[in-house]
Amino acid sequence: MDYYELLKNLSESKIDLVVTDPPYNKKKDFSNDNLPTDKFVEFTDKWISAVSEKLKPTGSLYCFVNLECLWMFKSILDRYLVFQNLLVWHFDSMLRKNATNYENRCEFVFFYTKSDEFTWNHQREPPSDMTLRSWLNRADKDGYIMYDDLCESDKARFKRENYDKSPRNVLRGPPVGNVLRFARVSSRSKERMGHPTQKPESIVEIFVKASSNEGDLVLDPFVGSGTTMIVAKRFRRRFVGSEIDGSFYEMARYRLDEEVVSVRMDEFFTTIDKFASDD
Repeated sequence: MDYYELLKNLSESKIDLVVTDPPYNKKKDFSNDNLPTDKFVEFTDKWISAVSEKLKPTGSLYCFVNLECLWMFKSILDRYLVFQNLLVWHFDSMLRKNATNYENRCEFVFFYTKSDEFTWNHQREPPSDMTLRSWLNRADKDGYIMYDDLCESDKARFKRENYDKSPRNVLRGPPVGNVLRFARVSSRSKERMGHPTQKPESIVEIFVKASSNEGDLVLDPFVGSGTTMIVAKRFRRRFVGSEIDGSFYEMARYRLDEEVVSVRMDEFFTTIDKFASDD
């Protein structure tokens, strides 16, 4: 169904998190992506307004957007929600030839919240190769670097009693920044379903983990191939979404059925492992 029909049946302040990849008016082969400019602005304002009403006071919204629509989307989002960040999704070159301009290697993701009090679970990136090369030989088996193993300049910066309360862990990695480096979903990826703008599960995973907790309700008003639903299910969030295109709807349902089987298998083997360890 259309997103508006879905939202009419949801009570206000129901949703904990929205992660969505809406139409950008790029004339892709799906609904609401080839409108006159004024109609597209009206359409975008309508869905953002409707979704904002359903967010809890502690809720968050992540919205993918391209460069051409960036400022239009921000002007609308600013009317209804609180701006938190603009994330840059950087991906590798597709090796096109004879480029006549700087090659596009990124998309953007707006991060907004309903208020200044919002759910936040800090996420970290894997440690860099340089960090591991520089520090791993000083760390213990769990990755912690003890005070006596710090270099002299670091010892001068920290008092032992303060450092020992929270020692550096070389395996922990830095906090996730606002530049996210993930490959696009290629034709050879096992995730690939044929949707023209399918987003990788790995980037949606960060948003779901950072801005919701287990049992929270996640909404995607433009389900597409179902990536938000898949990630929500995998990390034990409840989810609801709508998709107006029948072929994409079936695509998302197929992926979701496969994910349900996968999650149940994981739970089965986890239970088996627990019984084995108890014995």
